[in-house]
Amino acid sequence: MRARRHRRLFWHVYLHGLGLLIAIALALLATHWLLPGQAPWKRAVDGAVTYLGGGADALPPDLEDRAEAVSTLFDVDLTVFAPDGAPRIVVGEPLAPPDAEERSDCRRRAFARRDGRPLLVVPLAEGHEAVALARGAHPFA
Repeated sequence: MRARRHRRLFWHVYLHGLGLLIAIALALLATHWLLPGQAPWKRAVDGAVTYLGGGADALPPDLEDRAEAVSTLFDVDLTVFAPDGAPRIVVGEPLAPPDAEERSDCRRRAFARRDGRPLLVVPLAEGHEAVALARGAHPFA
């Protein structure tokens, strides 16, 4: 009789634990399904890249105004380089042209330099590219 009571208690506790695991799994699935798949800061950076003319066939005529707006919004120094490497638009501190490593890492969009400030290299239309370096720790949050 006593063994039977322990067995029933075991199954009672076991099934409650299993029910909790299933409830947590369902809550995680619902959260994943309801929330957007991309981080808000990444959407903001992608929007800024599109606003600057990334992926377009031609540079926007008001590129200088757009560069000013992106620089103010994200608190970055921004330089747009012509295909020959000469700076075309400088907002804030002038930046050096990106080296080969920075260009190859631009596929990931933003990455941190040794000083901890994120750097963004964006290929633009007509061979131009924009380079943005954060003035602070992380402006894309």
